[in-house]
Amino acid sequence: MKRFRFLTLITIVAMLLGLTGVVYAGPLVPQFIQYLNVDTNPAYIGDTVNYGSQMYGDIRTSGAGQAKPCVVYYIPGASSLGTDTGTLSSQTGAYTQSDTGNLPAACGSTNPGDAGGSYDRYYAQVTQTGSNQYANWTLNMPNTLSGVSAADYNVQMCINFGSFSGSSWICSELDPDLTVNAAATTRYVANTEAQCLGNTPCDTGIDGLAAALGNSSATTIIVIGTYNANPGTSHTLAGGDTLKGSYASININGVCAGSGATFLSVTGASTIQDLIFDGTCSSNDFGYGIDINTSGTVTVQDITIQDFTNTGLRLVAGTL
Repeated sequence: MKRFRFLTLITIVAMLLGLTGVVYAGPLVPQFIQYLNVDTNPAYIGDTVNYGSQMYGDIRTSGAGQAKPCVVYYIPGASSLGTDTGTLSSQTGAYTQSDTGNLPAACGSTNPGDAGGSYDRYYAQVTQTGSNQYANWTLNMPNTLSGVSAADYNVQMCINFGSFSGSSWICSELDPDLTVNAAATTRYVANTEAQCLGNTPCDTGIDGLAAALGNSSATTIIVIGTYNANPGTSHTLAGGDTLKGSYASININGVCAGSGATFLSVTGASTIQDLIFDGTCSSNDFGYGIDINTSGTVTVQDITIQDFTNTGLRLVAGTL
């Protein structure tokens, strides 16, 4: 469920007057709405979740330049906020963590709330300036849940329009709260949520394999069914980890990384079993399917490697 926030009661009154045919003759007032959601809930320690938010409406001024607004996030403590990949206007610097006291003057010198010990506060100023501005921003903020405690978190996102709204903050929060579970040592990989067959945590899409292999808590990665991996990405299997299949194959379809590239680099003692690696590419190619370069022992059992240009399995160093 998404929780919405309207800017002012005056806005609602103005809208009602419009519906009744009465013309409001006073100064321009903001008409603004925003929401906040998250792509994964519940999540696990070590996961990266993405907060999505769209803010849109009429924030026109009557001639004076619009003060640069400020956006603030309250996220689970000891985690980290990444780079906005949405359509928000350029930020004045990256998001800055500051958990105590009021925010800088650029953000109105006020604070929408106390972050508290369980939360980290991040803020950034943005460059929406000038008079007669309309807002239509989409945010996509990744939050890596490393170093956090398993708990429910009331994640919030707030915005302040500086001189336009004085010290007023408009805040949205996740509803329900973000549930963060203890770290999972086994992760699943599939094309879609439906193909996860109820197994959690499950990383999906063409980058799901890379996400599972890159999760610091995962020691066993299980691929379900016929999985389509990102053809432009080289993957790494670290020491101590197991990559295996459940009636599974890893297909590499599309424009591949190139003849010198390796699809899976094994960098430590690990296990690969019960998988088919299909290196068929629509263009370019992968030169090597699996490249083993480690001082440890790698166990390879019941796998098929096919259609890689140079070598399916290459042993540079280590023991099979």
